[in-house]
Amino acid sequence: MKILFCFMGTLNPSCGGVERTMCNLIHELQAHGHECAIVSWYRNTPYEPFSGIQKILPTPSSRIREERQAAFRQALEERQPDIIIHDGELLGAGALFPGPAGRKRLLEAFSGKTPAIVDMHHSDIRGRLRAPFLKRMYYNVTWRRNFYLRISQADAFVVLSESFKQDFYDFLPGVRKEKITAIPNMNSFENGSIPSGKAREVLFVGRLDNPVKGVDRLLKIWSMVCRREPGWFLRIVGDGPDREYLAALAEECGCTNYSFEGATDHPEEYYRKAGILCMTSTFEGFGMVLIEGMQHGCIPMAFESFTAVRDIIEPDRTGILVPPFDLEQYAARLLDLMRDGGKREAMSAACFRSSGKFGKSRIAGLWENLLSKLAEKPR
Repeated sequence: MKILFCFMGTLNPSCGGVERTMCNLIHELQAHGHECAIVSWYRNTPYEPFSGIQKILPTPSSRIREERQAAFRQALEERQPDIIIHDGELLGAGALFPGPAGRKRLLEAFSGKTPAIVDMHHSDIRGRLRAPFLKRMYYNVTWRRNFYLRISQADAFVVLSESFKQDFYDFLPGVRKEKITAIPNMNSFENGSIPSGKAREVLFVGRLDNPVKGVDRLLKIWSMVCRREPGWFLRIVGDGPDREYLAALAEECGCTNYSFEGATDHPEEYYRKAGILCMTSTFEGFGMVLIEGMQHGCIPMAFESFTAVRDIIEPDRTGILVPPFDLEQYAARLLDLMRDGGKREAMSAACFRSSGKFGKSRIAGLWENLLSKLAEKPR
């Protein structure tokens, strides 16, 4: 099949889980014989994992919606894809082709059989609905309208967890349930392993953005344990708008044995070395860093603040879950794990084995099943 991806973000998988997910999926579908291309509005130098993927990059001046619409229609006319996969920026309220007539305007470039449209949603809808009251009211109104539009205009709406499906059923009464399907993210790395001689290191990997990632919580937790286990070290890998604030907070909290490593294109080097991976997010879609760490025997810890986390972590076997946002309990569980080498060894092996359920061939098979059904469906 000819598959055209429409992604409005930058083509840089080091920027976050969504970018890596898109990259992994495209490469795997190409390996299965599909002809893939990607449209993006950012003409940055493509990061290494996007090599081998045809990129359609409109000129930087294409900032006006009509110009972007024309550029995208041109891409459709040239490619004539069988499937369009987008990340929610193509159809819906405020998207490239907004409103109830968006799908019709999008497909004006086709005279014959029109392509199937797959909308990928990467986050946990409950996370936004835990925002402060005024923001929550805003999300309730605008998100409901937007999701009704997106699902009505898509042939399939893909979420990352079976639990997310019920969330959408509850949030959108009367929605066409048969359109919503769950396909989790696949492993980022081809082959993981458990290196011998794991270091006494606790690792954070992610964007330094407190409202979502809650890195300030991690520093407060670390301040409770760092002096009690001075042989351990915390590495914070990533960058973002709150870096300076977090550096000041670490000093204010009296943290010791830590470093801000900055962003990296190769987080696997840190996963291989660290024994424990800490996530302290307010909400996540899927938490890609958890399974990335598990691929290297890095034991994940997280707050149970998003429903998909139980798809990844089996509590006390393949990782540790803590009620949100109990910092003292998190610190106590972390300290217990730091002090128990036998438990770490057993959990490291268990989480490595568990990461196989997100293997590329298995997840690609779920996508193949969906695409085959859409190809057979009359439109």
